[in-house]
Amino acid sequence: MPLRTVIADDEFLIALQLRSQVESCGYEVIDTAPTGVGAVELCRTHGPDVVFMDVQMPEMDGLEATRQIMAACPTCVVIVTGNRHLGDAATEAGAMDCVVKPLAANKIPSVVDAALRRFEQFMATRKMRTAGEVAVPT
Repeated sequence: MPLRTVIADDEFLIALQLRSQVESCGYEVIDTAPTGVGAVELCRTHGPDVVFMDVQMPEMDGLEATRQIMAACPTCVVIVTGNRHLGDAATEAGAMDCVVKPLAANKIPSVVDAALRRFEQFMATRKMRTAGEVAVPT
């Protein structure tokens, strides 16, 4: 079963190009969203494996959308931005990676693999913390 992805970018041609590149890597693109609000809704509805998230979008930027996704339905988010200086902000928002546009098709598998490993670690840590909170004797 191919990896299921969502692409969130308000620039139609960039989203179309990224979709083509992602599909050429053998991943399924469930849908695209032109806004952060749309990205959050797609994650809640479809539960993708990975989201490729732009930052500057109308209605809600990609960093806030990432925060909301991680709070409501944790998903592996990769920020794809033209701003080289957003790495710390992306990490603070909950993104598993932050890469600079344009993202070359041959780089997508390694970016996705690394982001998914970080996401698995994040979820395991979260599960341990939750279990630890429940198991604490009173």
